[in-house]
Amino acid sequence: MTKSDREVIYLYARDDHPKVKLTREEEFTGVQDLVEYFHSIQDTFYVEFETSETITENLKLRCISYGGDEFDGSVPFFILEYDEILDTFYVWKSEGQWQLNKLISTLYTDHSLKGSHKFVERVKDSSLFKKHPRKELIDCVLDKLNVDWSQIDIDQFWIQLDNIIKLNENAEQNELSFKSLVSMAVLKTRVMENKSHLDRAIKQYHKRMRIEDTQNQKSPEIKRDASPTSSLSPSPTYTHENENDQVVTNFNRHFKLMAEDYETFDLKSWAAFPQRTKRGKTTRKSQPKNCISKVKS
Repeated sequence: MTKSDREVIYLYARDDHPKVKLTREEEFTGVQDLVEYFHSIQDTFYVEFETSETITENLKLRCISYGGDEFDGSVPFFILEYDEILDTFYVWKSEGQWQLNKLISTLYTDHSLKGSHKFVERVKDSSLFKKHPRKELIDCVLDKLNVDWSQIDIDQFWIQLDNIIKLNENAEQNELSFKSLVSMAVLKTRVMENKSHLDRAIKQYHKRMRIEDTQNQKSPEIKRDASPTSSLSPSPTYTHENENDQVVTNFNRHFKLMAEDYETFDLKSWAAFPQRTKRGKTTRKSQPKNCISKVKS
């Protein structure tokens, strides 16, 4: 499927927000290939995903690591449309880019009001920290990070950090450069755990849809209630912009990354999502390119 062949639909949320463009990017006949596709995105752009099922029984993946809010369209979100007749997944993607400077900013914003900083003692109490040859530099960086260490696998963090330091052992060793190294270790640790959650969520969704399809062949279809919407915490206040720019520069120099969310929709107002094929109906047909879909009030 070439870029020009991709299907496009436009969705509207509310009158005071712009339409959202969804493009069908990929299709997969194997669930493991689908999982690996998203894992490659996570490995490249350090994306953490949260999943939720839409009112149309598709699976939505939204980014929770880059900040932003529901309507700014700054980073992509994905919709998985499942065709149970063909046992095929269609991947729809919104517009947006993975911007590394935004990701780094979320790690160095003012954490004084969030209360997560106190958990940094979990890292400093570690025996690995106390005997680490870069202890002083690491200590300076830890006190500036906006990270909830209660949600971090500390042992895995030290493994990742030591691997990264080893790869950059000839680089200049100062506090600013260590911001890059410690940031990468945190991101890699969080992504590793999130990849496991995403793997389970996609496979459970696939299994559930197949079981539901089997049940639908034996009994009348039962309409399920829409899942409740969730909310994002307020967008972070970005501080230390010049310093963050330098951290991003170091980050790119060390690791040579090339980088390009959407909160759960109020799905009762977003009924234009791609519809899952139902047993007994015709298989999926291509939607007209650049069609406009809007729910009438």
